Amino acid sequence: MKKIYLIIIMLFTIMLTACSNGKISNINYNELKEKVNNKETFVLYLATKDNTLEDTLNKVLETHDFQAYKLNLDKLSDDEKTDLKLKYNYEDPSLIFIIEGNDPTILSHITDSNIRSKDLIARLKDMNYIKEE
Repeated sequence: MKKIYLIIIMLFTIMLTACSNGKISNINYNELKEKVNNKETFVLYLATKDNTLEDTLNKVLETHDFQAYKLNLDKLSDDEKTDLKLKYNYEDPSLIFIIEGNDPTILSHITDSNIRSKDLIARLKDMNYIKEE
């Protein structure tokens, strides 16, 4: 029985490690609220479907160490969408830079699906998510 538990724990650890390297972690609305309440710093990706912005973000995540979370807008209730819109005034898709639980300015949001990796990296450096190399 102990072997089964050990195997389950090992598989769970492997899955967590695989999901966090160079990938965007999916979160739900309550998890987002918890991160904001805990004053965490992270990149929030809001979208209804996968697109080139997500592809670009994944490419940057493969070579840089920062945390990004995706909140699928299709999975939100109308009340959650309204609350989110009032708080972040987002577009679909959007990258929002949350710093210590706050969105410093709508001007920092990235809504261009065709942003190039080097431009995204430059913005992430400006926002102190990526340290200068």
